[in-house]
Amino acid sequence: MEHKKYSPKSILKIVCGIAFAFWLMMGAPIGWIYDLGVGTGTEQGQMPDQSVSVVHTQDDVEDFFF
Repeated sequence: MEHKKYSPKSILKIVCGIAFAFWLMMGAPIGWIYDLGVGTGTEQGQMPDQSVSVVHTQDDVEDFFF
């Protein structure tokens, strides 16, 4: 069984491909993937304080904007 010999050009292509794939994965927005598993809002333990406007009805939305 013969070992395949790689040229410097093909080695450079492989290294650049690995570096690009790593760069692409590091730049991907994965926060939403994390949120799928842990839930959102108060399920994560986030409780709003008095400075946060809590919206329950349509009137609350109108009061907030006006």
